[in-house]
Amino acid sequence: MQMSISRRVVLLVTMAVLVLVVVGLAGFWGTHDLSATVRVINNETTPRAAAIDDIKSHAYLTRVNTLRHSLVIEEARKNAIDKEIEKSRALIAERMKTYEALLARSDDTDRTLFAEDAKLLDAYFKAMDKVLEFSRANDNSFVRDTIDGKLDPVAEKLGAALEAHQQHVRAAGAQTGQASEATAERSLAVSVLAIVVGALAIAAAGFVMRRGIVGGLAAVQGMVMRIENTLDFSLRVPVAAQDELGRMATALNSLLERLQTSLRTIAQSAANVEAA
Repeated sequence: MQMSISRRVVLLVTMAVLVLVVVGLAGFWGTHDLSATVRVINNETTPRAAAIDDIKSHAYLTRVNTLRHSLVIEEARKNAIDKEIEKSRALIAERMKTYEALLARSDDTDRTLFAEDAKLLDAYFKAMDKVLEFSRANDNSFVRDTIDGKLDPVAEKLGAALEAHQQHVRAAGAQTGQASEATAERSLAVSVLAIVVGALAIAAAGFVMRRGIVGGLAAVQGMVMRIENTLDFSLRVPVAAQDELGRMATALNSLLERLQTSLRTIAQSAANVEAA
């Protein structure tokens, strides 16, 4: 490996930072998507479901009160029931406006179901008004005919339409929840994968770096001990890489070369002196 030890350390640290960045981005991505899903649930799905539930329950309540209206005779009691009916109708109108404001972000099926609800509610209230008109006049025969011929049929259709719409909204909410769970699972999978891959890469790089450093140090140590034991200054430390250890081995070899040269010179001078 021709990379210096310091660069290998920098590479190892960089890899660790990259792993942390990937894990952080995966967490941010998952959190962002979950936040968006929560906003959809809080601002769209829940208000839709609440509106449909209120419309359905108060439509049923107006039907019950209309039947009560037709059964009582006292004007005061009829007036009290009229107020209850008007209160329910006002709430239904309010919920319809609330739902209509959410249609911009709805699908085509939801818009179609809402249009059908609005059409049946209009027909239902017209039939109800006719029943109440006859009821206020205590004309029970026309009341019964209007209920059987107009109010009940449209009320049944309205109930079925609201039930279908309610099921659609609940299914959409469940689908949003499932999408949220899928997003969380993907985010977790990416985070785990990044951690595992990053840990393996860092471990592999650390192992290679450790082997290079330990191997280089062991070679220098072994050669120095061999020279110490044999006093053979012709031995040289192998230079395995052009890194800090390689430069240290080269410097040590240069020192051994100079030492060997000095010893040779000394030996030659001693021989000359002895010969003289």
